[in-house]
Amino acid sequence: MDKGFAVIEKKFPDSLGAKSQHAHLAILAGDRAKACKYFDLTEGKIDTCEWDSMAEYVRFVTSAYYPERFPLK
Repeated sequence: MDKGFAVIEKKFPDSLGAKSQHAHLAILAGDRAKACKYFDLTEGKIDTCEWDSMAEYVRFVTSAYYPERFPLK
């Protein structure tokens, strides 16, 4: 996954969608450090195509940064 995203991000370095997808897939894979990195790169901007709702986005971001308090279930 990371190799594919590296190619996409090299070709489209300003793509909010690619960064959002990378964060989303990273947290689903349990790689919270990588998810946080990509959430940081989005600078709080939200790609509405990637997230089903604002609540889902907040849940994933919160779980990435505070996994002990807010684990994904």
